[in-house]
Amino acid sequence: MRARPVRATLAFITRSRPVFAAALVIVFLVLYFGLGGLLSSTIDDNMAFRPAEADLSPGGSVAVGMASAVLDRELNEHGWKADDPWFYPTALLDNMPAWQRGLRLGVLRFVASLQSLQAEDPDLARAAQALDYPPDRWWIGTNWPWVRTASASSYREAVEAIRSYNAHVAGGRVTLTRDAATLATLLDRMADTLAESEEMLGQHVSGDETAQDKRLGNDEMFYTVRGEAYASLLILGGLREDFEPLIRQRQLAARWATMARSLETVVALDPLIVTAGDPGSFLIKNHLMEQGFALQRTEQQIRALAAALRQAPATTQTTQTRRR
Repeated sequence: MRARPVRATLAFITRSRPVFAAALVIVFLVLYFGLGGLLSSTIDDNMAFRPAEADLSPGGSVAVGMASAVLDRELNEHGWKADDPWFYPTALLDNMPAWQRGLRLGVLRFVASLQSLQAEDPDLARAAQALDYPPDRWWIGTNWPWVRTASASSYREAVEAIRSYNAHVAGGRVTLTRDAATLATLLDRMADTLAESEEMLGQHVSGDETAQDKRLGNDEMFYTVRGEAYASLLILGGLREDFEPLIRQRQLAARWATMARSLETVVALDPLIVTAGDPGSFLIKNHLMEQGFALQRTEQQIRALAAALRQAPATTQTTQTRRR
């Protein structure tokens, strides 16, 4: 008895050619956009990710190598989904494109922080300009000029520019000073990056946030911030290796590890469904506020480390006291 409605429906579909054709189209669209998009979606949050040889020559900066390597991975291993047109099977995805947009933003802001230290470097200038290109541009557009540079192509150029800069660092043609002032500046800039994400989350939760006159969904906002935090986490790990002697000398290893774990908390927060319930709600959590709190804690720890680096070393202070 229960099978009769199914049989009747199948019989109706097969008797009518237009209905049968429409059913085939619907099945195709569901498989193409649904299954195809699902199989193409990858949120690669591997915290143990390491740069390949192409991104890290001996003597180069691990942090810079992380920046080029993670962007190259998204472009050439997973594919840049943020600029896919409407007829691609990934057109309905939002989490992965948002993740990639945030990741690119994290790399861009790190390159900008390096540029603030070496404003005349042509590779950093080229990388910053290429990364500043909108993340959702396919090579054919609706506005003039109709044929344009795709976002993925622009970011590949950025990868090559970052690699060129790091190769020059490794070869001694560019000096990336590894002293306390440099590390403090880079940490402060990273804290600024996290603060901007906090503000973006706060505006979204309050209902004020917009992006290109379109309000982002909760999941898009969440994954944008998460992608940026992931890029920052990898770069932070690279800075830990680049400045390891200084961090050990200043006895900041334990505080650095605490800071890194706080940022790992932001990246590890990965709910099945992103919700933005009212504060204090018993039934519906607010994952955006939870994410914002973890960001704020990390930002404060980063700024405290930067301030500690700007202070004179303890041995120097002790010597001065004894002389007095």
